Amino acid sequence: MIYHNRQALSGLSLSPTVDDQYPTPALVASAHQPLLLSPIMVVFHVLSADLRWSLPRDWTIFWLSVVQLQPLEVARIGRVVAAIAIIGARPPTKYQLTYAFSPGTNSDAKSAVARAFSTWASNTQFTFSESPNHEIADLKIGFYRGDHGDGAPFNGANGILAHAFAPTDGRFHFNEDHSFSMEPVAGLFHLETVALHEIGHLLGLAHSQVQDTIMFPGIAAGTTKGLNADDIQGLKTLYDLEA
Repeated sequence: MIYHNRQALSGLSLSPTVDDQYPTPALVASAHQPLLLSPIMVVFHVLSADLRWSLPRDWTIFWLSVVQLQPLEVARIGRVVAAIAIIGARPPTKYQLTYAFSPGTNSDAKSAVARAFSTWASNTQFTFSESPNHEIADLKIGFYRGDHGDGAPFNGANGILAHAFAPTDGRFHFNEDHSFSMEPVAGLFHLETVALHEIGHLLGLAHSQVQDTIMFPGIAAGTTKGLNADDIQGLKTLYDLEA
């Protein structure tokens, strides 16, 4: 979920950028819940700055404080440790994903999101193809207002731009009460850049502490960003692929 605020995250002031979080399915590993703020939903922007995510080798939830990682693990994982998913990622055999837009989605918006998918496909093992059937697609994209039935309602044009759910849920929602731009425009949020970030969440990436990454939880209006080496390495590490 992307929203505009003046809160500091991990000692970094995000004003006037957007801070970002995304809703996740119900937790399935109660042993790790004491490290969470809620047993049902994770709110990333209020997590303690000393929390990081470990590698989900068996596709379940793992939460560790960074001090619990062995020195060799920290050295091997490096900066991508903060860009690892907290919810089980898609099985390694599911690299060909379909996506679809809700009925009535603007063609320019579709093209911008399609370009974001192409960027991820060009830099990872994933392929994405548009499906005409919104109901059966792996990834479901749409523009919505207010309470739209996913448990994470928008609240008008108060700064929430979009949110996406972790694998394998596949839902990705823009807040229709905001105006997005197809090109960089002062004061507006670049739709393709927002989509690039949220697709990272759809694939299982959490936030990165590296400011140059697309998965960094803040972006200024009127600016664009692309994928960083850490974004790409984070996904490769998540799916246990060679760097």
